[in-house]
Amino acid sequence: STGDIENLKKDLNAHINLIGNYCGYEIISERSIGESLKHYSCIVKYDRQPLRFSFMFYKACSSWVLYNFRYDDNLIDELDEAAKFYYLK
Repeated sequence: STGDIENLKKDLNAHINLIGNYCGYEIISERSIGESLKHYSCIVKYDRQPLRFSFMFYKACSSWVLYNFRYDDNLIDELDEAAKFYYLK
């Protein structure tokens, strides 16, 4: 809804004001379910800290639409978890 979008924009802008200027992005994951649902995960780089943006796109007929968007700053927790010994082969 429009109210949800406005709240998301306010929250994201407040985050960005704390973490500095935009420095670029990297796509870290691209996944598909069939040919109608795609998920992209990106690291968005700012001066002081990265954020992860997750986009889900859906194509019902002939055009893609943004189906879901999220962002978070939990990258450090995931890197710590991935660095544990039981992930080693």
